[in-house]
Amino acid sequence: AKMVAEGGNAMAADVLLSVSLAEYDRNGDTMLVWSYPSIDSDFDSHILKRAKLLMEQKQTRLVWTRVQNSWCYMLPVVVSTKDAAVRHLRAYTVCVQAKGFEPERFGGLAGALGAAYKAKGTPLALLQAWLSVFT
Repeated sequence: AKMVAEGGNAMAADVLLSVSLAEYDRNGDTMLVWSYPSIDSDFDSHILKRAKLLMEQKQTRLVWTRVQNSWCYMLPVVVSTKDAAVRHLRAYTVCVQAKGFEPERFGGLAGALGAAYKAKGTPLALLQAWLSVFT
């Protein structure tokens, strides 16, 4: 399914900055495992700290925060044993970085990206879903 951001593809390119994936594994380790395009270490550190806290608390609601003149929309997902592709994890968090404050719009996008990751268990599925917003 194509996920075109409301307002058209040109608008998506103007407001969307990056997508990141943090994982909380069954050993209790949290890592920022993937981002596109790459993000700087300060942003990386902020996302990792926030994602770790959300996943340890088993949060499942959208959280947003302002970081470096942009907005970060984080949607943690608690993994069940039925989620075959990601069952090696306790949880994961998708973070969408955007220029504007639109929680419903970008939270919906984070949810769709998270569903793509849950289905396949690979950042490639997340990348394909992310790029579909621009095409």
